[in-house]
Amino acid sequence: MDINTAFQLAIQYQQANDLQKAKQIYEEILKIQTDNVDVLYLLGMVDYQLQNDDSALDCFKRALPLEQGHPTIPHAFMMMANIYHKKGYLDEAVTYYEKALRSFPSNADILKPLSAVYIKLKKYDLAIQPLRRLLQSNPNDAYLHLALGLALKEQGMTDEAISYFHETIALNPDDPIPFKSLGIAFKEKGQSDKAETYQRKHEEVLRKLNAFFLAGNKRSGSSFIVKLLNLHPKIFMSHESDIIWILQNFHANRPIVPYPLDDPMGMQHTLYTCGHFLSGTNSPKENYFTVQQCLMREGFNLLLPPMNKPGATWIGDKKPVQYSDPSLVEFIFNIFPDPRFIHLVRHPFAVAKSAKLFQGDGGYIWKNMSLEEVIEMWTKYEKWILDLKEKHPDSVLDVRYEDLCRETKREVKRIYEFLNLDFDENLLTEAAALSKLNPKQVPEISCSEEAVSIMSQYGYKPVEHLNP
Repeated sequence: MDINTAFQLAIQYQQANDLQKAKQIYEEILKIQTDNVDVLYLLGMVDYQLQNDDSALDCFKRALPLEQGHPTIPHAFMMMANIYHKKGYLDEAVTYYEKALRSFPSNADILKPLSAVYIKLKKYDLAIQPLRRLLQSNPNDAYLHLALGLALKEQGMTDEAISYFHETIALNPDDPIPFKSLGIAFKEKGQSDKAETYQRKHEEVLRKLNAFFLAGNKRSGSSFIVKLLNLHPKIFMSHESDIIWILQNFHANRPIVPYPLDDPMGMQHTLYTCGHFLSGTNSPKENYFTVQQCLMREGFNLLLPPMNKPGATWIGDKKPVQYSDPSLVEFIFNIFPDPRFIHLVRHPFAVAKSAKLFQGDGGYIWKNMSLEEVIEMWTKYEKWILDLKEKHPDSVLDVRYEDLCRETKREVKRIYEFLNLDFDENLLTEAAALSKLNPKQVPEISCSEEAVSIMSQYGYKPVEHLNP
């Protein structure tokens, strides 16, 4: 196959979202034509979509000196800026956002993250202009109003900031921060009555909000249960926001590095999208709800669409291992008076098989592990859950993944009741429609007596077992 034919085939694969095949062909072409700028750019885009950030940066850096006024340059600048932003290299991110902005001065995909970076760098004066421009085309975005209000307040433009806090509340009355911000602003203006009124409203909003977490092991069907839970208008559960890990580090004034036992992708997305709302003047509880509600309205990559849920009272996150970790659980109980944990458990042999199939080779976590080692990991995390249940028995609900698939209505009803939520039969019927029972034969895997003992508590046996 000649290079032109291969190049066109790779483009077809890329357009069909078969990114791995496209990547393979582009890499083969570059072995022959190392300075093919179009291939470098397209491979960089593929790696960007695959979140291979270092490889994408390398491709763009190699391509840019070879460009001769090619229209791909501004797009490459934007993607490089996003990568630097996610990695926390904020000065570099600003450099490339500003370069991209010269070609696309009204592009919201540049203006929004650029304003967020300015706020993170405490360059509030520079954040104001892009936020104003964004609001011209997005007047109903509550979080643009909030960000602009906070930036204006930092610049001493209190009266104008107050108007934006009011707009935020009109669009999203469930976020406690604009109420708190108004209380502070009016106190500074010497209007104590108004300050006290908004402080009381701030406390009322906080009291209505509850936190819950999905705990257990990864590859236990957690993405499925997130879809089911988000059907309820009073529930929002984010997709691996790492919010508690972020808050634990942020409020201890430690660098926010990735959680050691997990993929950093969720943490990076949260900080990239909503990290500019983290504030040391807010409590961990306040930061939790503001960031999570921001994620609800922004969405979470392709995994969770943007949602508008006025009056959502249960705000949660899916990160099963982190919310089993005793140190993070202790931090949660220090923040919230009555947090709830949904413990999703699945037969460990099915978990191990799913883990090793993840991304074809086990991915970031399980790539170099044997099936037996995955079972040991499962056992460790389930022991954490047993410790949690012993200390806080009323705060944990066990849900077997197999039962969730087979008896979806019954299990979803149990969860609603656990959260003291009203519901109707239509919600249960909608949840059942999402259930897909896919029986698979899972072979026996050698495991410890401790693993067998924990398995038995959930009705599992260490023999060939038919699992959904």
